[in-house]
Amino acid sequence: NRLAPIRSLVAFLYSKNIINLRKESIDLPTVITLEANFLTDDEQAKMIKACSSLRETALVLCLLRSGLRVSELINAHADDLYERSLVVRSGKGGKPRVTFISEDANIAIKNYHHTLANPLYLFPSESGKISRQYIARLITNISKRAGINKKVSPHTLRHTFATNLLRAGARIEDVQPMMGHANLRTTMIYMHFTNDYLKGRYDTFTEKLPLTIDTER
Repeated sequence: NRLAPIRSLVAFLYSKNIINLRKESIDLPTVITLEANFLTDDEQAKMIKACSSLRETALVLCLLRSGLRVSELINAHADDLYERSLVVRSGKGGKPRVTFISEDANIAIKNYHHTLANPLYLFPSESGKISRQYIARLITNISKRAGINKKVSPHTLRHTFATNLLRAGARIEDVQPMMGHANLRTTMIYMHFTNDYLKGRYDTFTEKLPLTIDTER
């Protein structure tokens, strides 16, 4: 917050040719929030089963299997998907990338598109694009129908995508480009939830600690 007005002043001075410094040269700190909000295998199955239409099934599977951000899903065109490769035209920071979807997600999207007449967008609405609010409400409603007792948002499904890959043995360097992370450190957040080695070491150490409650109950 303190740097923002300084950057504004620098931008003004630059526009008046008073200084040669651009505001972009004053870096703002990146705040990374650590969230342990992802779906378990059982919760993922419940989410998919709770979908009540081809559209809902396709949308949930697409988010779970691609790692797309909501903004990227909204702007995805139907022809951006080709043989399970999904082109993200403009990711975060305006950078394009390619991610992929699973066979079940691909089939679900094809089944949904068979009900449409030449859709422009991957998930169109009557007015053109679907909105962030629509997707957020839809994911929340499906999670409630599924009986999942925690807050579930579209970003939860993105977290789940990364966690699924790492738990299955994917290298973090492989997950990074599919998530569209500019910095590997951002992707490394997900390692905290999937590091079975560290968890095993922790259990080895804590086995030597005295128990404070009866675990046999």
